[in-house]
Amino acid sequence: MRRLTAGLLVLTLTLFAVACSFRPAEPAGASDTKPQATDAKTDAGAETGASATAAPTEATTKKPDTPEKPEKPEKPEKPEVPSYSGGTLKGEYQLENGNEMKRYEKVAENGFADYRKQLTDAGYTLYDSHEIGANRYATLTKADTAVSLCYIAADNSLTVTVDPLERTALYPREDYDGSTKVTDTTLGIISLNYAMQGGKKDPETGENLDGNGMSFVITLEDGRYIVIDGGYDSDVSRLRSYLRDNNKRTDGIKIAAWIMTHSHPDHYGCLDAFYFNCASWGIEVEYVIANPVPESRQNPNFAYEAWMRDKLPKIVERLGAKYVMPHAGQVLRFCNAELEILYTHENMAPELIWNPNEASTVFRLKADGKSVLFLGDVEFSTPVLTKMYGAELKSDIVQINHHGYAGGSQTETAEELRLIDPSIAIWTTSRATFDLRRSASDTEPRRQPFRDLIDKIGLENCLIADGPCKLLPMKYTSLADMTTYEFPTT
Repeated sequence: MRRLTAGLLVLTLTLFAVACSFRPAEPAGASDTKPQATDAKTDAGAETGASATAAPTEATTKKPDTPEKPEKPEKPEKPEVPSYSGGTLKGEYQLENGNEMKRYEKVAENGFADYRKQLTDAGYTLYDSHEIGANRYATLTKADTAVSLCYIAADNSLTVTVDPLERTALYPREDYDGSTKVTDTTLGIISLNYAMQGGKKDPETGENLDGNGMSFVITLEDGRYIVIDGGYDSDVSRLRSYLRDNNKRTDGIKIAAWIMTHSHPDHYGCLDAFYFNCASWGIEVEYVIANPVPESRQNPNFAYEAWMRDKLPKIVERLGAKYVMPHAGQVLRFCNAELEILYTHENMAPELIWNPNEASTVFRLKADGKSVLFLGDVEFSTPVLTKMYGAELKSDIVQINHHGYAGGSQTETAEELRLIDPSIAIWTTSRATFDLRRSASDTEPRRQPFRDLIDKIGLENCLIADGPCKLLPMKYTSLADMTTYEFPTT
């Protein structure tokens, strides 16, 4: 009897289970696709917040719709730069990297302050400001845009440049308290491999009589370097040896900034051949500083060396460096040194650039109470520079422009050197070239002001970039403090 009762119970439960699982046929037209299996435990909590043990319902067993991917936030629009209406618009220019420039003339004395306030009222924040004599400068930022103002009192002009910060970096303003000092600040004058250069040779000695090029290395107190130009591609091993053998850091060779003055191979050739190997040589470059001439600022009637414009972006990318496009009046601060930008090709506007020399970035190094003025190769832009600054050009040391080959007119160059009034002058040439250009047999009138300067300060205060490299501490009291560095012979 017990076995019969148990059997009936099992049969009853089986029939009940079958009845519960019975599903009527779907009406015609309904989908015959099997429903996707779901995890009721997961879906219950996700969809309704109910307990995972709750009885399954259509809401909890159906797979939830796949959520749409959130749209990427739109990039904020480029902030509008308020128009300046206080002067006469003389020209608008499209610069490199999407940068823009406007030049105004007949600007009232308070025009700079008025426009700066107009920018701050529009939401721009002051990043930095500077004064040189009666000239006024400021850089303001908003979102990813920087606006730089350059007011020159001598001609009542205002230059406004707009830089997109996704393409160019803000110029550095490092704070320094002396705690990372490992050495003294030194100006290194790097001699070049003039024998590898072409040009006129001395028939008796075979020396190169047209040996030019420019390479400087500034050693900062924290042991980082600032490299200026670098010379020809044949000078790579020399620069590398100097950086390696004079390095005072324990974490490798670090170049805080590599500055390119202009687009001529006796200035950029070394960087063009150097950059590709920096990583394998353990050399880190933090900033590349240059202001290429855009096609809009180039005189179409003259050939122009476009290396800086075409090649520099690739070099910056390969180095993993930040790129800064400097403008007049900006002060770049690295460790204990300042680089005061005095002139770029922008200051020649509205005149077009017909020679890379006139596009040289002119700047002044200040450290340890001393100043060094780097003129690059400026020639006929000399009067622009003297008009902008007058007696404010006064500096302790000057790098003679264009290797002493020629400045502007004889009168213009004489005025430039009078205003600078240096006690030490640096010639970026071979010794043979220097001797030739200062000799009485050289009758080129545009070189006469350089010869006059030699007579004024004395030959002993003229430093020629030939032979051993010359290392001058910025705390020098006389040239007797200078040391030298010989390149390895192997």
